[in-house]
Amino acid sequence: MNEPGYIPNSIARSLVSHKTFIIGLIIPDISNPFFAKLALCIENRAKYFGYSIISYNTDNKNQREKDAVQLIKSKLVDGVIVSFPEMGKKN
Repeated sequence: MNEPGYIPNSIARSLVSHKTFIIGLIIPDISNPFFAKLALCIENRAKYFGYSIISYNTDNKNQREKDAVQLIKSKLVDGVIVSFPEMGKKN
C-alpha cells in the first residue's frame, strides 16, 4: 500500500465496505447544454465526495430509458439519478 504507484482494488474495497462509490446517471440528451452542464456538476460534486459516475444518454427514446434502467439495475451502484422528460407529462 505504501509502494509508489499502488492502486487500491475497488472491487475488494466494495466487498469490505458494502459500497461501490459509484452513482448511475441517466439523462435524456447529453447534447442539450442543460443536461451537459447538469452532468458536469453532478460529476464534480460526486468526485468531491469520492464517488464516480456511470452515465447513460437515452437520446429521448423510451426504449433506451427502459434499457438504461435495466442496465443500471445489473450494476452495483450506490444510487441513481434519473431525468426522464416524459415522467411528469399528462396524456
